[in-house]
Amino acid sequence: MVKHIIFLILLALPLCIFAQEIPEIIELDSETLSYNAWEELYNQLMLPDTQLGLDNRLWLEDDSFSLHQAYFQHDGQDLFVNYGNDWKKNLSHFNFGIGIRQNKLVEDVALGNYRLHFGSGITMGSGSKSTKGDVFRIQRAPRPDSYSPFGSAIKLHWRDFRALAFGSVLNREITQNTDGEILSLPKTRSGRADITRESLWGGALSYEAKVFRMALLGYIQGYDREFASADMDSQTKIFSAYAGVRLNEHSVDWESGQAGKNQHHFLAWNFNHQRFKQTISFAMDPDHKQITYFSSREALGRDPDTVEMAWDASFPLLKDTSMFLRASADQKRRDYISSKGMKSRLLARFGYHPKHRNLNLTISHFDKEILTKTGDDLHTSRPQHWRFELDYKDKVLPTLQLILNTRYHLEDKEGWDNNTFYWHSGIRFNKNRFGVRGGFQGWHGAKRGTIYMDDTLLAFSEAKRDDQFIYLGGDLVMNNMKLGVDLRQSLKDSSNQRAILRVGTWL
Repeated sequence: MVKHIIFLILLALPLCIFAQEIPEIIELDSETLSYNAWEELYNQLMLPDTQLGLDNRLWLEDDSFSLHQAYFQHDGQDLFVNYGNDWKKNLSHFNFGIGIRQNKLVEDVALGNYRLHFGSGITMGSGSKSTKGDVFRIQRAPRPDSYSPFGSAIKLHWRDFRALAFGSVLNREITQNTDGEILSLPKTRSGRADITRESLWGGALSYEAKVFRMALLGYIQGYDREFASADMDSQTKIFSAYAGVRLNEHSVDWESGQAGKNQHHFLAWNFNHQRFKQTISFAMDPDHKQITYFSSREALGRDPDTVEMAWDASFPLLKDTSMFLRASADQKRRDYISSKGMKSRLLARFGYHPKHRNLNLTISHFDKEILTKTGDDLHTSRPQHWRFELDYKDKVLPTLQLILNTRYHLEDKEGWDNNTFYWHSGIRFNKNRFGVRGGFQGWHGAKRGTIYMDDTLLAFSEAKRDDQFIYLGGDLVMNNMKLGVDLRQSLKDSSNQRAILRVGTWL
């Protein structure tokens, strides 16, 4: 599972805007980071005045694997192919998609693998949390070992009206009991022999004017096996209604849906005046076991029996300084509001951004039950309470940049030995078409933890207990080709090594 986390997030590049503008605890935002990473990777596959992009990456470590991509684009038509190979498990994964986009009645067509996003994403989502753009969108598929609809989707556009129809049929791995009933539906492929046939059929309608927009979505999600849980049906009817208002500095987004007998809701008010931004939101997620493709709007509990309320604000202070604040609380729906039954988190980031420098100080406080790591069939909880993070970048010369990032985790109140400390210092040199980077990373603590992969402070990996690394990497661009290499060596374990090789080209 750790390798998969690296696989989906390593690809995030410095242009990943979301991670820079809206700070978040790493473990609470992996889905959005994955979405942004893959969108940015697709963008990097194409250059101006090119029609074909090829990219090949090879990870050499204990769990070696490779990723090969091709992306063709011409006159509103595109084709993508992703192929990943896990050498250790001898497993390969593949997906592809064909898209046709045009300014006609038939606006968008997708064949093969694709993703759909409707409204806030709480009923049908792709990983994005953005409500900007059209109410429903057809998007490219994620990494090849991740499940996404396979079939076709078509979007029509006439004046302020839009319509969507989609269908999908694919075989999907499951965990099952002795009676052959479904226990869970893993989100990624791992070579399991037990499978079920998944089908999706549905459509959506919308009216989208400049100020007001509304939409309806309905689809049927079916499987050819029964579920072990009596609350789950092999055929589920899912419906949702969305409405949004845009008035100068104000915007409101509302979505309510139902999957079987369970309801889910999302409501957000955004205020944007000059450089002051504020969002107040209310979210009640669906049961993640009942809806296969959706984007969670809750960050704390992610439980269908909980309600989350959140407040975000960002604003300037003095010259070149800014502040971001986030407060949220998660409460069981059937409980009375009380401090005992409520989970909460607070996040504050102070930023200082003069020319060529970037300094951020982030302080987070959150309940220990919040950081819950959920795998395909693994559910563990880690007690964590306070987190202090400082990151600093200084472009001392036009070609030279210094990087520092450090975090202290005040985790378990039972003893100081459960706290952890992370240190990352690096240097980056860029000259014309050549770039080189290097640095040191140290993780000190009795537990494993999440650390940054490199000096972009956007890609993440997992560190073992009390580990230290040195890394060195470089890139070279020659005409329409890019070569890259990244090396990492543990100072605690000589056998813990990693090399990443990359060859990319554009035609």
